[in-house]
Amino acid sequence: MAKTIDKADVVVVGSGAGGASVAFRLAQAGARVVVLDKGPYYTVSDFSTDEVAICRRNFWIPWATEDPHTLRKSPKEEAKLTREGWTSQCVGGSTVHMSGFTYRLKESDLRLKTLTGGVAGAEIADWPMELAQLLPYYDLAEQLIGVSGKAGINPFEKRSRPFPLPALRPNPAAQLLDEAAARLGKHSFPTPMSITSKAYGNRAHCTYCGFCGEYGCETTARSTMLSTLIPQAEATGRCEIRPHCMASRIEADGEDR
Repeated sequence: MAKTIDKADVVVVGSGAGGASVAFRLAQAGARVVVLDKGPYYTVSDFSTDEVAICRRNFWIPWATEDPHTLRKSPKEEAKLTREGWTSQCVGGSTVHMSGFTYRLKESDLRLKTLTGGVAGAEIADWPMELAQLLPYYDLAEQLIGVSGKAGINPFEKRSRPFPLPALRPNPAAQLLDEAAARLGKHSFPTPMSITSKAYGNRAHCTYCGFCGEYGCETTARSTMLSTLIPQAEATGRCEIRPHCMASRIEADGEDR
């Protein structure tokens, strides 16, 4: 891919959920941004529902013999080559093959240290913010990437606006679950999904093919970084994605910046 930015204001390492979001907002604000990603830049034409090719080989995760990744589960163990715990390597990161469940945190999730009393040997801490501070950003993220759901049906969810898209068509088994939950006095609701239930911008709607988790989306309906924030960042003309570029060192100045 041709380089279009000779001198960048910001270099972002990684193009997953975190990196793509940062790159998009900075480019939108006027910065010249270069995003480095170790993996390839896939397009929808690269995806298929071939389980062996996509899930069992090195489409997402490189072979450990070619890209060494080791793991040991105790200080006494010898580290061994493994693919366990190794995240995908491609532009868009693991969002490209996520299932798309898009839940919001609850108040209790932000205060786990207080509620549990802490965990021995772990540096657990409460969040330094309240849920009310996060809500506007949940709304913004859902609008930017396109999340499908039904507002007001989950009594435990706090939100200030409806979902940008209606809920996806329910699984046939969901009706049985809804009926059982109602008899038990429980609150069933359609899971919010970062998958488009109808056309959203220039993206197509879900075709209910059933191949979400572990597979790439062949219709752009899944709200991955590859189909949402990365193209939006590139559209500013101030963001360049460089695939097959691995950062081996990050240099810091005398103030560790």
